[in-house]
Amino acid sequence: MNTVEFDHLLALVLSGEASEKEEAEFGEYISQNTDAMEMYKHARHAWEMSGKIEEGMLSLEDDWGKMQQRIQGRGKPHSLRTRWQFAVAAILLTILTLGTLFYQLPFSSIDNGEKPNFITVDSPEGSKSHIILEDGTEVWLNGGSSLKYSSQFDIEVRRVFLSGEGFFKVSKSKTPFVVTANEVDLKVLGTSFNIRSYNDEEEIETTLLTGKLMLSSNSFEDMAPVLLAPADKVIYRKVDPESGLNRPQITKEHLSKDNMLGEASWRDDLFIFDAAPLGSIAKQMERQFNVKVSFQSEELKGLRFTGKISNESLDYLMKAIQLSTNVQYRLKDDELFIYR
Repeated sequence: MNTVEFDHLLALVLSGEASEKEEAEFGEYISQNTDAMEMYKHARHAWEMSGKIEEGMLSLEDDWGKMQQRIQGRGKPHSLRTRWQFAVAAILLTILTLGTLFYQLPFSSIDNGEKPNFITVDSPEGSKSHIILEDGTEVWLNGGSSLKYSSQFDIEVRRVFLSGEGFFKVSKSKTPFVVTANEVDLKVLGTSFNIRSYNDEEEIETTLLTGKLMLSSNSFEDMAPVLLAPADKVIYRKVDPESGLNRPQITKEHLSKDNMLGEASWRDDLFIFDAAPLGSIAKQMERQFNVKVSFQSEELKGLRFTGKISNESLDYLMKAIQLSTNVQYRLKDDELFIYR
């Protein structure tokens, strides 16, 4: 891959316009090329900071003309498909030819020497919370979740920190919106998605409903980013040295319309399960109803349940599971015991 081809693919990846084939090609190339990986890291940081670039810092028309001249030297020019790609290409060209952009970008959001305060919103187990951020972005938090963001939110990068499960409806803006959830960063410009990232769970699950989304690891920066299209679901399996997993594993699948319904059903007070193991359902019940669930045996955790149930009461849900799996249960105060 020559420099021009790399520039073009990088612009597509950063702006979320790369096809699956282009994404795979780019990911394979940077995983085998140290210099390319470093360029990607720096360019990604510049892209996240691009919301603060002032008009005088870059001449997009001039830089794009130079980029076009370079591309035309190879034959037919590549046209950028969005205005953002146009801006990214100019930024990349500046990085490649002048090497000065990183010294011009305001890396700190603190202009007056004061440290920003952080605002934390907690949603206790057994409840849900709805938040509207300063930019109009709406966030719904499931039980046992929290959201933290700076008092200087929306200055350079609209960054929030999520622990637990949240549904985001991000308002459109030139300033990138980044969700940091444990080991992953999710970067969007305007979209809606659900992310499940509880500290005590081995996997981080992200499902995109509308728009485009880029997922990257903030613990393993050499891993290629993953681009999501609507109805895509990405499962990020965390490192677990005890089981021999020394690097994260990322899988992506495209969901059917029916399967999509269950990805954020908690917002509408519904449980939608598709062959879900009782062990997984138990964790959701703990957060939804603020109870402690225990099983008579590990075998019972593997039993699977399919159904669409209102989450109005724990007893109602357990009766449906009982009819389907033939398990018994005992509910006393805030403790639920499942047995046979």
